[in-house]
Amino acid sequence: MSEAEQEIYEYSIPNRSLASLRIQPGFVEGVTANGSTFSNLSDALEHLFQNNLEFAIISWNGIPFQLDYQKDIPQLIDGMCPILVSLLQFSEETMTFNMKTPNNGFIWEFQLNNEVVTINGTFERLKGGQENVLNELSLLKMDLYEFMAEWKLLFEQIIHAIEDSQITITSEAALQKVRNIAQLCDRIPNRALRYRYDLRS
Repeated sequence: MSEAEQEIYEYSIPNRSLASLRIQPGFVEGVTANGSTFSNLSDALEHLFQNNLEFAIISWNGIPFQLDYQKDIPQLIDGMCPILVSLLQFSEETMTFNMKTPNNGFIWEFQLNNEVVTINGTFERLKGGQENVLNELSLLKMDLYEFMAEWKLLFEQIIHAIEDSQITITSEAALQKVRNIAQLCDRIPNRALRYRYDLRS
């Protein structure tokens, strides 16, 4: 463990763990109900969020970085859904998510053991330039259900945006991804505690 990692694990605030991943979804601007047609989910999401001015924020071991709703979120959703499904099935195989967008480039490697998720991150490029400090804090561990709760509000935003836009998705593969997102929403019992009473969707 590096000196920076040791510091983050030794530093504590009562009732709060800094050694974790937190997801703060942005406010989703009004979605235009124009009935457009798309053959893949990434193009559909990029269209849905074209008016979004806010970012989603990921806090990795207490260090925040931004994800753009048009350029980053579609790839994040596309790549993370199969991993989250596997984690909920208690798969203990090593799984890898590789993010490469114009804004951000990083690799997350997941391992589940005794309902604890271990994520080892390699950060190549981030929009805010925090990759060096994040690579010093590259390892995090979380309770499985606490980790899953971080994703629920973001997934709810995706599902409601698709419903409100009245878009048509034509490929079975893309439709299956939408079903997977909806199923994850249903299977994750609660949002993260700080969003438990947030009325956003």
